[in-house]
Amino acid sequence: ENKAWELYFKDEPKTWERFLTEALGVIDIEDTLAILKGVELAIESGMTGPSPSTIARDQLLIKTTPAVGKPGNPTGNNQYQRKGDSGNSSSSRGNSITYQAGRLKRDRPDLAKEVEIGNMSLRRATNEAGITKPPTKQWRVPADLNSLATYVNKKFTPDQIDQFINIIREKQSI
Repeated sequence: ENKAWELYFKDEPKTWERFLTEALGVIDIEDTLAILKGVELAIESGMTGPSPSTIARDQLLIKTTPAVGKPGNPTGNNQYQRKGDSGNSSSSRGNSITYQAGRLKRDRPDLAKEVEIGNMSLRRATNEAGITKPPTKQWRVPADLNSLATYVNKKFTPDQIDQFINIIREKQSI
């Protein structure tokens, strides 16, 4: 209300969007607004203490997304459907996070409740429900040493890198 975030800037323009992107590193403004709304709902539901932003977004999705229709008839009404038309729009089916929230509410309301109260992420709940698959642990090794070094520096701490180098040296001496 008092626009205290404007104090962050020494130059113009002092916009909310600029603050979100430069000060907080926000890339997707719409996702951030969903997260902020989720935080507001979490506070209203009595949640206290820090909460990951994805949990807040997931809580918002579960609270605002209706359960999808019955399996095989997503709209729940065949009367007006054309042959081959499932009645789903692209934003309410397949891999969309909204569709996943709706499926979770339909198929596993117990897990949806856990997401709603902030005990579980939407991704973990949909994995447990069999709606999505957990990510694989495989990764592709970068083709050249410079790319590999960049990857390792981003993913590991200096101590972990030192341990890795020692392991490589030990294996070379065998």
